[in-house]
Amino acid sequence: MIDNYRSLLKDAALIYEKHGVGRKEPFNIFTILRKASDEVNLHSRFLHALLDHQSPNTGRQNLKNFLQKIGVEFELDGVTVRREYKNIDILIANNATKQHPVVIENKIYAEDQPAQLRRYYCTLKKQGYSDIHLLYLTLDGRDPSKNSVGDLPYQTISYRDDLLPWLKCCQMYAYDEPELRESIAQYIHLIRKLTGTDFEEAYMNELQYLLSKDNNFVLAHDLNEAMTRRKISLLWKLWCEIESALENIKAQISGFPGKDADFSNISEKKVAKYVREKKGHHLLLYYQVSDHVHLGVRLDRSDSKYNIYFGVFCDRKYPARHNKLQNALNALNGLSQGDWPWYKYADEDLNFNTSDRKTLKLLSDKEERQEFVDGIADGLKEVWKQIKKAGLI
Repeated sequence: MIDNYRSLLKDAALIYEKHGVGRKEPFNIFTILRKASDEVNLHSRFLHALLDHQSPNTGRQNLKNFLQKIGVEFELDGVTVRREYKNIDILIANNATKQHPVVIENKIYAEDQPAQLRRYYCTLKKQGYSDIHLLYLTLDGRDPSKNSVGDLPYQTISYRDDLLPWLKCCQMYAYDEPELRESIAQYIHLIRKLTGTDFEEAYMNELQYLLSKDNNFVLAHDLNEAMTRRKISLLWKLWCEIESALENIKAQISGFPGKDADFSNISEKKVAKYVREKKGHHLLLYYQVSDHVHLGVRLDRSDSKYNIYFGVFCDRKYPARHNKLQNALNALNGLSQGDWPWYKYADEDLNFNTSDRKTLKLLSDKEERQEFVDGIADGLKEVWKQIKKAGLI
């Protein structure tokens, strides 16, 4: 039996090497200039440019294909494509006829705002538009929240299943525009990474064929359980390394806060529950700065992402203290939401829920883990300095 496992892993490794799956990431201008998840300044801006593009040879074929894909067809004469009109991510409309406008709400990781789609609908209604088409674009085609859309009809589309085929058509129509063609190719690569489809179809087909041989499919089941256990072990190791790094800072800097055991739940059992059950479980380390204020490192769902973030926690029941912390940390590059006046993702592209290749590589590579841990420790040290400088300790 052990020889069968060795043979399966050896064959899978050969297929992996054959297709160059682990090769270095190619140059991508989008990820250099913007965060991969930047909805407004990256995705909506580039999609708007493609939808609004008029090719010397194919005209407005990009826009025509997109409308056909979503099942909304109308005469393109007089149609405009606008970005951030009345806070609408992308609006496709004919200002003369005011019929069949298409509202595209683009979501990568962000949550819906209260009554967001309903507000857009009412805004266009007041301006005389009719037959308004609400289009909700996400990575995987999820539905908008009931609070956002209410009882209005809407359509969901996904980057994974709908945008990728359309982008390939856009690339094809840019045959005589090499700069645009290359830009679309790089954007397609980015979308494949975000949707977890950044591998060659031939690679997956060969792996499927390998599993169809002998009893490899059964062996893979046991390997899947082994992989889960290994992930638990490595994620637990990562949390121990984060805790150790913060303890080192405490030993080096006088006054740096100590761990609050009542609010920290780091244990291998907790890690196992998170990995196996996910929903309802989180991992956290809290260090008490003062009453109701903690430095924190946390892994749970935030902005639709299952990722590790760090920052300062302060219950919103204490608004004055919360606002002072937010103001004190305003100069640092970070976010603010709920009980966190300031927080930041250690690496925005990780996902500890699905465990894509990048996340698994971080867990398994000692040097990458160390760099990740150092970034958290240095970040919290700077947060603490800013809080102390503002006299909030």
